[in-house]
Order: sequence, then C-alpha cells, then structure tokens
Amino acid sequence: MRINVIVTDLDGTLLDEAYGYDGVVYLISRLEERGVPVVFSSSKSRAEIEYYRRSMGAVSPFISENGAAIYIDSRDPYLRGINGERAGDYIRIVLGATVDEIMGRIGDLLEDYRRRGLISLLSEMAIDEISTLTGLPPELAALARIREFSIVFHPHSPRVAEEIRVAVEEKGLRVSTGAGKLYSITGAHDKGTALRVLRELYIGQGYEPVFIALGDGLNDAPMLREAETAVLLGGRIDVAEAVGRRDLVVLENRGPMAWSRIVSSLIPCT
Repeated sequence: MRINVIVTDLDGTLLDEAYGYDGVVYLISRLEERGVPVVFSSSKSRAEIEYYRRSMGAVSPFISENGAAIYIDSRDPYLRGINGERAGDYIRIVLGATVDEIMGRIGDLLEDYRRRGLISLLSEMAIDEISTLTGLPPELAALARIREFSIVFHPHSPRVAEEIRVAVEEKGLRVSTGAGKLYSITGAHDKGTALRVLRELYIGQGYEPVFIALGDGLNDAPMLREAETAVLLGGRIDVAEAVGRRDLVVLENRGPMAWSRIVSSLIPCT
C-alpha cells in the first residue's frame, strides 16, 4: 500500500518566528485523518516536540535532536508492532550517542572553550538567557535544556564555531546548526539518516512510503536530499546548494501560512 508521509522541520518551517503555528492545526488533523502521517523532525528535544504534538493533536512518529531518535506513538496506525525500546508511551529507535557518551569524547574540549568565555552551553544557561537568545517563551526555554542525545552550545563568534566543528568531527561526532545561533553536537547521524530508517520501518510493515520533506535550514539539507519531494522554505541559497537537487521546490516565504499552502497543493485531498 502506497502512503504519503510528510516529514517537517519545526522552527522557521511549520512554526513562525514567534514559535506560533496558527492555521496548521486543522490541516494536520485533516491530514492524519486521511491517513497522511505528519512527522516532526527537529533539532528540538523530545520534551519540546511533545509540547507541540500535544498542542496540535498529532499521533505520527517524531524525530528528535537532529535525527538522534525516532519515537513511535502507541496509537500510530501504520507502525504497530515495531521492535524497539520502550520510552513511556513510545517505542524509541535510537540512532545517536547519548549526552554522557558525547561528553566522554569532547567534554574537556568544551570545558576549555567555556572556561575561556568563548561558548555558552545551553544546559548551563539561565531560562531568561535562553529566551533572550532564541525568542522562546520561558516554558519552552526550560524544555529546550532537556537533552538526551545532543550537546547544544552558543558560540560567541563564527571562528569559534568552526574550530569546534573541526575538533568534534575528528572525534567521530557531528556539529549542525539551523539558523546559526545554536549548534548541536551529536553522534554520526542527521535528519537524513533518520528518514532512511523511518522509510525502512514503513516498508517492513508492508507500506510504500512517499516522503514529502519540508525544511528551511542547513540541518534540514540531509532529509531534503532523501525525500521523494523536497521543499525549502525561506529560499536560503546556502541550503539549496547543500541540498543539491534540481527538483527542489523553493519558497521565499516560510512559517505556517507558507507551509499550509504548499502542503495543500501537494496533497490536494486535504
């Protein structure tokens, strides 16, 4: 059985600059009622994504921390019976390294940069600092600090970000960013890795998934390369170049209104 699956970034894609989502809740509900999963794939933590899933009533799988883990809801109509570890009401497929494993490899490096005042670690920042830096409301800023599979830092200059990237990659880890304010250090995976695994999960249950991926940042490029249809919101040239697809759909606008228009055009039954 052939099914359409939407895989979407959150910040700057489904969400607006104030992290709002006016206008998409009905559409997401309608899509899922019609058998079209809407999979949130974000650098956000599990706790943050759960906040939006509850607010929007979504039951489809979700991908946290730049592809580190796939969470499958017990209510999911397509992926029942998947093998994996239990995590609350989910089956969790872990693709990344844990925070402890990451810190075991590069903890001394980060401590050196932190001690010299060159970076701020998200886990150590005050809630109001996170809100000021990101624009997140306090309740979401608190959830952003709850990490399972990534170390998030704010570099105080682009040079520092590049130095850390080089050093981290020498340790077999990855550094990624969306808009360039916060950087995530993770295991050797990305959103594209998670999409490939999710594809195999659907195939293993007898389905033929056709993925429509939507994103706006550099960390979305891997999943945009993997999907059958790829949509870049916001029109960033550097992201388009990183994706490297001639058939990439590029929109100048981004956020929930642009998201709703393009999704409705790609899946007219909604």
